[in-house]
Amino acid sequence: GRKRETVGQANASWSETGPVCLREPTVENISPIKIPLGEAATLTCVAKGSNLSFFWTVPKNKSLITGTDKETHSEMFTNTLKFAAVTQDDNGTYRCFVKNKASNASTTTDMIVVEPPTAPMLEQPILSSRNASFHWNSSFFDGNDPIRKFFLHSVQQGTKVKHSIAVDKTSNHHTISNLQPFSNYTFYVTAMNGQGNSSASRNFTLPTLQDTPDAGPNFTAVAVSSTAINISWVEIDREHANGIVLGYEVIYGMNNDDTVREEVNHTGEQHNLQMSSLSIFAEYNISIRGRTAIGWGTFSKIMTVRTLATEPPKFNLSSLENPDTWPKSPTTLTFHVYGASRRHGRIKKYEVYAIYHGQTAPTAIV
Repeated sequence: GRKRETVGQANASWSETGPVCLREPTVENISPIKIPLGEAATLTCVAKGSNLSFFWTVPKNKSLITGTDKETHSEMFTNTLKFAAVTQDDNGTYRCFVKNKASNASTTTDMIVVEPPTAPMLEQPILSSRNASFHWNSSFFDGNDPIRKFFLHSVQQGTKVKHSIAVDKTSNHHTISNLQPFSNYTFYVTAMNGQGNSSASRNFTLPTLQDTPDAGPNFTAVAVSSTAINISWVEIDREHANGIVLGYEVIYGMNNDDTVREEVNHTGEQHNLQMSSLSIFAEYNISIRGRTAIGWGTFSKIMTVRTLATEPPKFNLSSLENPDTWPKSPTTLTFHVYGASRRHGRIKKYEVYAIYHGQTAPTAIV
């Protein structure tokens, strides 16, 4: 309505006041934001209406307390909430309230504070000689950002060999293969999201189990007589032993026939064996393998060695044994040599000697 006011008696004037028309407030939606841990962030509330007042509630419906880490700045139709460096406590739902004497309005938005995930919880791996099976607990903090991959890490002790295997994000178990038997490894797992990699999980240092040797020892073989060959070898190296070597087996024979096997217990780093009662001037194929508690391993590369030859025999001259058969006036003598065999080795040449009448020493004639 109107109000009439008289000012003075002689000099009167009118002033009029009417009701103030207030527009009810409306507020625009605020887009949610994803912000890395420790970075600055801003939430802006935009509204329409008359004589607007703003205030905020923070996650868990608590009233906003401004300070060194948060502050607000208002203009006629906006209010900005500023964060100096977000923490995980800032993660959650924010509500902006706008009001005047006519009504009020509000809107909500989410701030997602993202960071690298925490480390998965690795259970103790199960090991065989060459494999390790892993299982980890999936109930760890993903940093508010979906996990993209897991990584399994293995470090062989005493070496600089490190392997990392990527595992699909949907899995929480995996098996690593091709490990070195009877070796100590340190195992751990990490997770990765869009912000980076987690720290390492609890690690386990465990030995793989023994296996059979995957190579025989290096050895030498030397013929020492026409019927004996000496063999010597050193321990199988650790890389190929795959465990504690308990003994060795030497196998030898001629052309894979009449194969002989001799087992030698492990007595130290140096080993020796004499193959005796062998055939004269014969080739022998020789190989050696080792044994762990798991069983016999792979044979070494075959080595071929020939025993030595004996001295040539004293030959008989078959055509000259009976003097009655000799020609009375010989100009040519024909005779056959026999008595040599393969075991005497390869005959390089023959020499024929004659003792003439009146002589005591033989004379070489051929």
